Amino acid sequence: MTKTQAVLLLISVLIGFFLGFTSPEPAARSITTHMVGVNGQNGGILVRVRVSMIPGNGKILVNIDNPLFITDTQESLRTAVKAAAEYTGINSNDYDFIFSVEEDNVQIEGPSAGASMAAALVALIENKQIKAHHYATGSITENGSITAVGSILEKAETLSPGEVLIVPAGQKVGTEQIEDCSEKQSNNYYYKECKIKYEPVDVSEKTGVKVIEVNNLAELVQIMLE
Repeated sequence: MTKTQAVLLLISVLIGFFLGFTSPEPAARSITTHMVGVNGQNGGILVRVRVSMIPGNGKILVNIDNPLFITDTQESLRTAVKAAAEYTGINSNDYDFIFSVEEDNVQIEGPSAGASMAAALVALIENKQIKAHHYATGSITENGSITAVGSILEKAETLSPGEVLIVPAGQKVGTEQIEDCSEKQSNNYYYKECKIKYEPVDVSEKTGVKVIEVNNLAELVQIMLE
């Protein structure tokens, strides 16, 4: 063996040695979670969503077979990715994130999906599971703060008694719409006059759902993941 051949052989061995210790590219992973929202009639809805992450370059994608995320919800998904990346310490530019609605004819809007999507992303990144019968609603910021959203009572009414709804701090007490009607008379004509008023209501007492308040993503994953 010549000196040149020996050098080439040594280089080949070294390359093989270092390649053998190179971490494999992470495989695609998915998890199913739920968004708790309200429909056009202000009634609660529970929407199943599959969240996936694959090796990539930071894209945030919505399944084109279900283009039902309105712009403000899409923005909340971007924020959820940033919050989950900040919490777990990953570089979100190393992955693509895909959100797929697994329901038909459901339109999703508003920022309240942010908290539940961030928790699902943390579960994916840390190889954890979402606890059964645990749901979350709340807007989320890039630093992981969970902020107020509307229609807490309507969202809780979507769930069954004994299930858990995690909400932003200060929102265990919601508001209930009450119609107050009375009959009136004018020039021998009778008519009914109705006024709408809103009264505070303890969401847990009203629905039987266990409502837990959190301030941030760290508190949320502590309760929601296992």
